Amino acid sequence: MVSFRKTMTLTVSGRYFYLNRMLESLQKNALEGYHLIVSVEPSGQPCSKILDRVDFIPKTVIYQPRQLGIRLNPFWVMDHAFSSCGSQFNLYLEDDIILSPDAVSMADWFFEDFLKGGSETAHCGQLVLCLNLFNRSFVSCQSSELFLTKDFDALGVGITSSCWKRYFNPWWFEENHSFSGKGHWDHSIRGLLVSDPSLYVVKPHQSRSRHIGLLGSNMNPTLQAAVHDRVMLQGLPKKREDVYKIVGSC
Repeated sequence: MVSFRKTMTLTVSGRYFYLNRMLESLQKNALEGYHLIVSVEPSGQPCSKILDRVDFIPKTVIYQPRQLGIRLNPFWVMDHAFSSCGSQFNLYLEDDIILSPDAVSMADWFFEDFLKGGSETAHCGQLVLCLNLFNRSFVSCQSSELFLTKDFDALGVGITSSCWKRYFNPWWFEENHSFSGKGHWDHSIRGLLVSDPSLYVVKPHQSRSRHIGLLGSNMNPTLQAAVHDRVMLQGLPKKREDVYKIVGSC
């Protein structure tokens, strides 16, 4: 079995104009030690030429024979990374987001330093489920601070293999939650966080990802303009040895 210690998974649904911007932002990051696994759904906008040109990170591109959708495609590619590729840590990405230049460095800090390459850890008596790169931060600042929250977002998620097996995989298709709308895996994970008082996610004060897609199952131009177009990304690149820290009272 092929084995990669750290992976990135990227879901692609044929929107090449967004995919180009996503890959441009990814290339500005420090990517050493990662293997990129791309799951491409059939569409009228083939992205093979764009993906063939990606030479800044080792990659595996998988072309799905059928449409999987917004719930099954992310599940399939992340489960493939953990179950078939031996990944210990995976950074989940989507084709309609862009990243700050230090997004991957923050993910590296989360796995290598905060979790110390392990499975899950406690901070102030709370269990950490994952890293979220996204935050609704509308003011520009240079911040290395993160915090614990119950507010989960799917726009860039760092997950260990043990948390995938223990939490994400069993809860992925769960519909018994109080959040509106069915068929969305991020709602299922929010339901998990509500059901377990000890579970939290780690999120930066200054967002490291931003949504750029105007249309989608959870998006329309009005919402995109009101929220996501206003999100400010961390602007300066950082190396992993720069200090990130979790703040907040215990």
